[in-house]
Amino acid sequence: DIDFGYPRGQKPNNLVFVRYRKDITASVIINDEIYAGSNHQAGWLGHLLVSTEGQPCPVCRQRGCISTFVSGAVLTRQIDAIYSAQHTPQLYRALGPTVPNPGQQALNDPALFVDLEVCRIIQRAARHLAVGLVNLIHTLDPERIVVFGRMFENPVLVAEFHKDLQDCLGEELLKRVHVSNIRTQDIYLAGCSAAIRDLFLHRGGMEFV
Repeated sequence: DIDFGYPRGQKPNNLVFVRYRKDITASVIINDEIYAGSNHQAGWLGHLLVSTEGQPCPVCRQRGCISTFVSGAVLTRQIDAIYSAQHTPQLYRALGPTVPNPGQQALNDPALFVDLEVCRIIQRAARHLAVGLVNLIHTLDPERIVVFGRMFENPVLVAEFHKDLQDCLGEELLKRVHVSNIRTQDIYLAGCSAAIRDLFLHRGGMEFV
């Protein structure tokens, strides 16, 4: 069973899945059906604008989309830029002076998020991510937003993300957001189920059985 944050056997009909791994993506479900949009770009959450003063995005060509603040590549570069005995003493002590890609290693191990400046990088990312989800809630009014992925296994990010959402939404709307333990295997199985349902129910697949 997929963890929707509901009692076993129950699930919402209108929801948004948000996956935060190397980048951030979303899938929109309306009336128990996947909504792709006219150009199959619905749920392009990573390229929702959250600031007009951000960096230009190499993918969507906009300035200040969520990806320019929260993608794994961006966070890695930011941590790499400050990696030193002065600015990241705990991380520097753990990884050493010659380690390649310290930012990437830090992102893969939440236990390394102990330095104040590293935590500040994650806090800024969480704040922009929270703004994006607030916009989703007020635009789509889903029953549930299910967030999952490797980055949501980071307790520093989750704690800051929850705090920012609480400041923006309040307790009642915050109940709609659920940090899930969905695994990659669950995603593949759900995708297969949706494809099979589409084949048999909407495309007459039963005729070939």
